[in-house]
Amino acid sequence: VFVASYLIVWAGFGIAAFVIYRALRSADGSLFSWHQHGALLAGGAVAAAGLYELTPLKRACLRHCRSPLHYVLGDWRPGLRGAILMGAQHGSYCVGCCWGLMLILFALGVMSITWMLVVTGVIFMQKVLPWGPAAHRISALALLGFGLWIAIDPTSVPGLTLPM
Repeated sequence: VFVASYLIVWAGFGIAAFVIYRALRSADGSLFSWHQHGALLAGGAVAAAGLYELTPLKRACLRHCRSPLHYVLGDWRPGLRGAILMGAQHGSYCVGCCWGLMLILFALGVMSITWMLVVTGVIFMQKVLPWGPAAHRISALALLGFGLWIAIDPTSVPGLTLPM
């Protein structure tokens, strides 16, 4: 039940992101056209993810996501209702920790294996490695620089597949 409610939070995030994308696309069909605004939007999304890495909310959510056992032991709630609430709350912390990095996948290609691996590596580094809490600063600087690079000259970015 804990895991199911955790996954429902992530599914809700994915659905909300998709609905926002579809609403923006239907409002202005050319908004996501790579040849008109694509490089700026992709670069802006990556830079925004970098800025989010520096926020107190990111740090608070990362603290909870790095130690799920501490969360379970410290915030234990008995029964079915307790498991649902705990799963939803922990899922919310993890969405709060990673939504900016997920935004990168929307901007650079949801089905891009390269970017899935890069984002997975960043999340792994932040959540698992002993120096992970400090890694968000490194991630932030890298993402800010990378976002600017994409916005300025996307054709020179290695591994970035430009749409036809």
